[in-house]
Amino acid sequence: MNAPTTQPDKVTATELRQQISEIFGELEQLRADVIQLTEQIQAMRQGLQTAASRPAAQTAGQTITIPVTRIEREKRKGTYYYRMLGGPYTKHGIRVWPEVLEAMNLDKLEYDKQDEHRFNPALICLALVEEYESNGETKTGPQKIIGKAP
Repeated sequence: MNAPTTQPDKVTATELRQQISEIFGELEQLRADVIQLTEQIQAMRQGLQTAASRPAAQTAGQTITIPVTRIEREKRKGTYYYRMLGGPYTKHGIRVWPEVLEAMNLDKLEYDKQDEHRFNPALICLALVEEYESNGETKTGPQKIIGKAP
């Protein structure tokens, strides 16, 4: 028993060119949509980065929580100095003292060649907000990590 063969509908060259033209038109529209979405995503990212770089107003004496993504150490005159970085404080970080690291059970961390340790997921820490002088102005901001957030 032979299976019947199905013959595709015959399409003229003109009809084929028209179908291809429609497909290319749809692809071009998709390309334009992707470009527009990409631009919108970039604008959103820029807005998020700008918002993240400007922390909310703070008052001296309060504590704030910070998602810490890494800790850096620096050796000066035989002594290690530590700072935690994360959230809006990824450029300069916030000072953390060795006794606080010990209380947080972070005093035995392994550091890489750049004297960094990364946290994944982020470690949520408490920072104490204090007033400080900068370029002759009194400012307020987190000055030291005081522990893990509850």
